[in-house]
Amino acid sequence: MKLNAVLNAETGKLEEYRTLLKGKDKILWERGCSKEVACLAQGRKDRSVKGTETLHFISMDKLPKGKIPTYLRICANHRPQKADHYHVRWTVGGNLIVYLDETYTPTADQTTAKLLLNNVVSTPGATFFCLDLGNFYLEIPFNHPSEYEYISIPAWAIPDDIMEEYNLRPLIKNGRLLAEIRTGMYGLPQAGRLAYINLIKHLAADGYLPTGNTPGLFRHITRPTIFNLVVDDFGCMVIGDTHAEHLINTLKKNYDVTIDREGKIFCGIHLKWDYDKRTVGLSIPNYVTKARAI
Repeated sequence: MKLNAVLNAETGKLEEYRTLLKGKDKILWERGCSKEVACLAQGRKDRSVKGTETLHFISMDKLPKGKIPTYLRICANHRPQKADHYHVRWTVGGNLIVYLDETYTPTADQTTAKLLLNNVVSTPGATFFCLDLGNFYLEIPFNHPSEYEYISIPAWAIPDDIMEEYNLRPLIKNGRLLAEIRTGMYGLPQAGRLAYINLIKHLAADGYLPTGNTPGLFRHITRPTIFNLVVDDFGCMVIGDTHAEHLINTLKKNYDVTIDREGKIFCGIHLKWDYDKRTVGLSIPNYVTKARAI
């Protein structure tokens, strides 16, 4: 089974990032990867991408004693609901990370999401919209250098423009580079919980609290706002634009927010709303085709 692969409509096959680099959309996938690496590192000199200081490339001899670098996983997805349709994400091989503290993060499941959708069509005046937080895990720096993790990166995975701008070729050894991870990053076992705790504190300051019984379900203490939280994706039920803007502005204080006011996609489910008839149609396009390609 290929995880984080893209369905090629021409071949009917699921293709991972390295295979996508051989296809007709090679430049678009490389561009997505270049933006991802710049975001993880120190950004672009032309300021087109802001860096998060997550990754710092270092020479192999700078690896601290007792630290074992983990491996890179590249996740490619065609995400029409995202700002960048050709979406590339670098993640960490978390199974090689030794972390002994709590890692559990409450998250809404698909049943909770469907119950919320039913609640929307059952409530007069209610509407649904979706929010996505950019760089959700990357906003949490580690407190001390002893907490840094390390990742070994194959040189082929780094686009040429990043290789040149960051002058990385002198750091290559045996076809690989080493990077120090200084903030949370997707795949790190500790990253999800650290980011979740930070988000919960931020939401609570403006009156948004977990319901207490259903994981990933939140509501406002006075406003008619309820939402499902699945990692960094929000499926939101509101009554009135004023309440929608309050939640959006709350999140914008601390996060980059992508807004889907029509609520077209949530948890991978495509939604077709008819508020006059109080109905919503659910579908997962290409589900069978993708399942057959696995």
